[in-house]
Amino acid sequence: MRRGIPLIFAIVGLATANSFLPLVSGATYMPGVGVGNFMKFGGSESYSSDDPTLQAKPQFLKDIDNTAFLRADVESISGTTVTYKETESFNNGTADKVMILVEDVNTGEETQLAAVFIMSLSRAG
Repeated sequence: MRRGIPLIFAIVGLATANSFLPLVSGATYMPGVGVGNFMKFGGSESYSSDDPTLQAKPQFLKDIDNTAFLRADVESISGTTVTYKETESFNNGTADKVMILVEDVNTGEETQLAAVFIMSLSRAG
């Protein structure tokens, strides 16, 4: 399941230098982050609709409500390629979701290498 990837793609895009500049033929864009850098955020959302067929909150928004935080840790950099670990932690005690992702800041291409679920033995509450 790649639910968190579009959001993290935007975050890593913000964290990488020149990601939102137009691509120029022959130009090389280099990562603007370093190994050990991370971004962590939590959030909330609200939903309402005047459309009677859309009164129920969509599942992806319910999923956001259940997310305690999302964190991206830069693990390695090779040329224009950044490898990072994305950890999604949930409010309801569900196991954390951890994905290893690789993004080329020149092309914007992203690859998911692995997805694992890690059981939390204890949670500070």
